[in-house]
Amino acid sequence: MADKTEQLIAKLVDSHQAVRPFLAPQITYLTLGMVLMCALLLMLPFGLRFDWPLAGMLKTASLLMLVVTLLQLTLLLSQPLLPQWRKAPLLWLSLASSVGLLICLGTMGEPLSFGQAAQVSSFWACIAWIAPVGMAAGWIISRMLRRARPLHRMALRLVVGGLAGSLAALVYSLHCRVDALAYLLLAYGLAATLALLGSLLSSHRLWRW
Repeated sequence: MADKTEQLIAKLVDSHQAVRPFLAPQITYLTLGMVLMCALLLMLPFGLRFDWPLAGMLKTASLLMLVVTLLQLTLLLSQPLLPQWRKAPLLWLSLASSVGLLICLGTMGEPLSFGQAAQVSSFWACIAWIAPVGMAAGWIISRMLRRARPLHRMALRLVVGGLAGSLAALVYSLHCRVDALAYLLLAYGLAATLALLGSLLSSHRLWRW
């Protein structure tokens, strides 16, 4: 009996294969690149800014680093295992860069208060562009990840929505000439939050396992 048990165990070990990670990063990068190109095409009719002061570059660079951070989080959270935080140096580097660039923008950008930022003529136009584009991007990204098996489902839903909203905000920053930290936090932040909520609604049936 013991010999048969050992033989059965040996067969099970021989037939065991390591579980491959669900998500290929290359596919994720390709999908995100396609979404970015589509968003840029939607922005072209409104025009891209031609003047690039230091504050404008800081604003766009901080949003780019935020997109990189959320992309790395998406890759980590889409797997059915505990995130390997120590093995994600790009995540921490991009996060630190985004925070540092935002601090620089606060010191070098336009000195607007939140009340003044809400009175900028392009305030609602900013929200009206970023929010729906971010919602559409969230729908596309979540469908691309539909076969993911995250350990923390709600965390992935939030990160995907944040990634989509940040991506739309990044593209809009190539058009927007208001380079103030208060405007970025208020207008862009409100629009990205609406995009996140839309993404949460579109992904409520996904990743149940």
